[in-house]
Amino acid sequence: MRKFFSFFLFLLILGCSSNQVTVHKPKPLPSWYLKPPKSDKRYVYVTGSGINKNTAVINALSNFIALYSIKISSSLTINKFNSNGGLYNRSSKYDVKAVIGKLKVTNYEILKVYPYRYNKILVLVRVDKEKLFDNLKNKLDEKFASYKMRYQQYEQENPIKQLIDLELLQKDLQKELEYIDILKIMNKKFNEKPYINFIRKVDKKILDLKKSIKIDLKSNNYYIKKDIEKFLLKKGLKVGKSNIKLNVKVNKKESKQIMNLVVFNIYYELMTKNNIIASNSIKIILPKHSNLNNALYEEIKDKSLKDFFNL
Repeated sequence: MRKFFSFFLFLLILGCSSNQVTVHKPKPLPSWYLKPPKSDKRYVYVTGSGINKNTAVINALSNFIALYSIKISSSLTINKFNSNGGLYNRSSKYDVKAVIGKLKVTNYEILKVYPYRYNKILVLVRVDKEKLFDNLKNKLDEKFASYKMRYQQYEQENPIKQLIDLELLQKDLQKELEYIDILKIMNKKFNEKPYINFIRKVDKKILDLKKSIKIDLKSNNYYIKKDIEKFLLKKGLKVGKSNIKLNVKVNKKESKQIMNLVVFNIYYELMTKNNIIASNSIKIILPKHSNLNNALYEEIKDKSLKDFFNL
């Protein structure tokens, strides 16, 4: 009996030991992950983690962006021309982190890859700041080469079309100021003057055009003429006798669809040397017996010259 009991106890102990869960100690984090190498003048070292290698690298590059741009701000003073032809200073400050966040970091090396867990990969990445700077500068140079070609093409256009296209170019150039700022931060030896000088050249050309352009405005409706003149003055243009003529015709008819409403069809043509360079039309619907006082201006006040002239 004692032998049977001892044998039963042995089987019970053996069964319990076989059901025990083996606990694996987690791998220690590598030293390069806990304390990455110190960055130097050329390289920045960052770590990242993810469910796979690609995700870990993307996270590491995101860490680089955060590390490289924490609370960095810069101020760039640009000489521009005011409406009187004099100079004034304009200081622009940008959220550098937000700007760098838009950039694609491609100049990097993956130095270490460590499978920490079955669903977690650790990486050590080295970003080459010099190559990143060169890459960004080359892209900026390509853009400005394109901008200069556009500028040369616009010089062949009539003054109104030239003004419209130059204002669009001006908007594109203003967006580049933040990248010029970033490059200056990355490399203090970076010369921003050629870029700023071209921006100033475009600004000055726009102001010169606005000073020189005068539009001879004619209309068969007093209120329409007044509203268009108000719009043109708001855009910095002058109204008076000129070889650039804006002829506006207004046709009024009662609406057949809805009672007590009047439809005003406004047609206008922009001409120079008897050539039509632009034309457009606007329809305004008003209650019967109302006049057009300020009605057209409310319709067009927020339009660009491009949209107004349909150029």
